[in-house]
Amino acid sequence: MSSRSPRRSSERPLRTRWSTETTAPRYDGQAVSVDIFDDRLEILNPGGLYGTKTRENLADGASCCRNATLMKLMSLVPLPAGAGLPAEGNGSGVPMMIRECEQRGIRAPEFRPALDSFKVVLARPTYEGGDSKLRAYDGKDLASAFGPDEELSSKEIQERTGLSIGQVRYRVRTMVESGELAATAATTSRDRRYRLA
Repeated sequence: MSSRSPRRSSERPLRTRWSTETTAPRYDGQAVSVDIFDDRLEILNPGGLYGTKTRENLADGASCCRNATLMKLMSLVPLPAGAGLPAEGNGSGVPMMIRECEQRGIRAPEFRPALDSFKVVLARPTYEGGDSKLRAYDGKDLASAFGPDEELSSKEIQERTGLSIGQVRYRVRTMVESGELAATAATTSRDRRYRLA
């Protein structure tokens, strides 16, 4: 495992994709969009692949950029506080994204090229294993966070799933309304916990 801080190392695939996006042409009125979901991050860039690049040869390590002058500039100007360079333009970005995800046990990035856009889907990690008090969360419903006959608070559900407290509250409320979860106390109670119905 790397000695880098988890936050910084987990940003590497995203930073690599960002540097690729910033060297692509902008379509009038369209910008790069980043959509964050519970289980994935989707980055959509207006503009398709350039030159000889295809889905099949994205990871071959060969660089093919639209704007060689901008790429050269980005490879020479360092980021503040010694954070490296915005881009290097040597074709190592996609192989590095794949390698970084593999080293962290995250599913490999998905590349979805189209004629007028390019989408990268990066999986977000979920907890799988370790302390027996923590259960694997499948990323789909909160029921997988509960053990048999177990009651959990919103905070405990948050810790087990890695979701934000807002996401937990929304999902818990939906599951209580649908009858999948049962609450153990009134909505205003500090002792309110939940169990599978």
